[in-house]
Amino acid sequence: MLWPLLPVKLLRVVPAPLVAVAGVTVAAALLGVQAPRVELPAQIGAVLSFPVLPHNLGAAVVAAVTLALVASAESLLSAMATDKLHAGPRARLDRELLAQGVGNVLSGLIGGLPITGVIVRSRANIDAGARSRLSGILHGLWIVLFVSFLGGVLALIPKAALAGLLVVVGIRLVSPSHIRDMIRTKQWPVYVVTIAGVIGINLLAGIALGFGAAVMVLLRRLTRVDVAVEERGNAWRVVARGALTFVGVPRLTAALATVPSGHRVDVDLDVHVMDHAAFEALHAWRTGYEKTGGQVDMDQVHG
Repeated sequence: MLWPLLPVKLLRVVPAPLVAVAGVTVAAALLGVQAPRVELPAQIGAVLSFPVLPHNLGAAVVAAVTLALVASAESLLSAMATDKLHAGPRARLDRELLAQGVGNVLSGLIGGLPITGVIVRSRANIDAGARSRLSGILHGLWIVLFVSFLGGVLALIPKAALAGLLVVVGIRLVSPSHIRDMIRTKQWPVYVVTIAGVIGINLLAGIALGFGAAVMVLLRRLTRVDVAVEERGNAWRVVARGALTFVGVPRLTAALATVPSGHRVDVDLDVHVMDHAAFEALHAWRTGYEKTGGQVDMDQVHG
């Protein structure tokens, strides 16, 4: 966090995360700190394996679908978030998923782990000066070279250094302005539920819970209507705001029933959606009210 504040510009060319990890590694080695370190196999070729048919095909299919959903969601979210961090070419999401699928097939064929885009790693890459897609390819190349020829050096890195790096980069991804926008637009419940699910359970559960919370918020907005009735001299004004659907018809009819008969009534519909049930309720009330000698004018005031 302090490295970018150094007055010597030449030193700032070296990425701060690299300095942090290298510095902690050297300090831990000199001080003899007994902390868990990066673990690598003695021989990389020993971990390669050929594919075999699973004993439980159903469980394998469920695992494959689950991994595909998690990796796809994380990669797409990462690509969209990364686009906001730079002014270069925008991500092509279809190509992103296609490349990820091909990469996962090839990784699985040699016994490797699933591949996915990660926003924290991408942010660290951008902060280090990445400007093109070549940086992502080189990222994989550096891993191959380091694991193949400098495994002994990597085995000296304390895992706590990498964890601290992830925490710092992750915190920097949180934008206070975005949080204020979510509070202003009343989207904060989705944000809180998603974070609680990701931290408390796992990524897939967090996304699923967040999606469910978003649906609940949307349903609430689509079913909420506020009806206000006020007297203006010899006339009455009724204003309906929100979503005028069959769910809000009882509230609408109850408010309209409070208007005395035989007056001039202005009905302003400040609604973004109105279904057939609400239309029929308004039409029936207007017809009945005008039969008692009243006059009804309806205006749609929503854009």
